[in-house]
Amino acid sequence: MHDRPYGRWRWISSRWPAEQRRAAVPHYIHGILAAMADPEARFAKIEQPPLNERTGTRRWTQDEARRVVGWQVTHPESAQEKVIAVHELVGRLQRPPRRRVGRRSAVVG
Repeated sequence: MHDRPYGRWRWISSRWPAEQRRAAVPHYIHGILAAMADPEARFAKIEQPPLNERTGTRRWTQDEARRVVGWQVTHPESAQEKVIAVHELVGRLQRPPRRRVGRRSAVVG
């Protein structure tokens, strides 16, 4: 998708015109929300950061942004998110391990 080192940054910036970006929101959050297809919905959503019930403040976290776009979260909270995380883990454990390909250490002697 992004073959150059700055390709992802450029793509994110193309999805967020300068006047729609929010300085208080990290670029990686803009990147997650960039997955939203509808620009108007994307621009409106960034203006509504979710409430962090533990701190009582409104701010974006990586997991909250992932929830908005329907991606798997890193720290599951709901029962459904936990079930999905367990299924993903079990699936990974059932796959055969990848064969490591690399250099062998040189034998000196």
